[in-house]
Amino acid sequence: MSAEQTGLRVQECLDRLAGAGQGEAAEELVRLLMDFYTGGLERMAAFLPPQALGEPLVSGLLVLHDLHPENVETRIGRALENETGWQVAEFDASTGSLRLRGEDSGGGCGCGGAQAEERLEESLACFAPEVTALHLERTPALLQIGTRPVAVER
Repeated sequence: MSAEQTGLRVQECLDRLAGAGQGEAAEELVRLLMDFYTGGLERMAAFLPPQALGEPLVSGLLVLHDLHPENVETRIGRALENETGWQVAEFDASTGSLRLRGEDSGGGCGCGGAQAEERLEESLACFAPEVTALHLERTPALLQIGTRPVAVER
């Protein structure tokens, strides 16, 4: 289970407990466990090899506990490594809003980009969960129209 999936399940449990009137106790329990895990992870993180930072579960866990040694801009860049054609236009840390510029990959018609956008959101959620709002500015791809080859009659 990914860090994002786990976070969603924890939030669902907290919501159910809040509905039953146990919200404050549940939040305190989560806070105590987070503090405990942060202390242990802080000690272990010092021994992690650099390549471990690229592993999604490890990266997500370190970010969740504010222990990731890379800053958010570096992690946004890591999330974009496999998503070609996108550049960071602006990141507002106070709102979590990220604006990216890229070329429309849907062949100029604006279609077909939903899967790529979903992969992009998943990658950002893994490496940079501080990004809470994603805005994509697409530049339409230009089509090159040439002349047809001359037909040769035989």
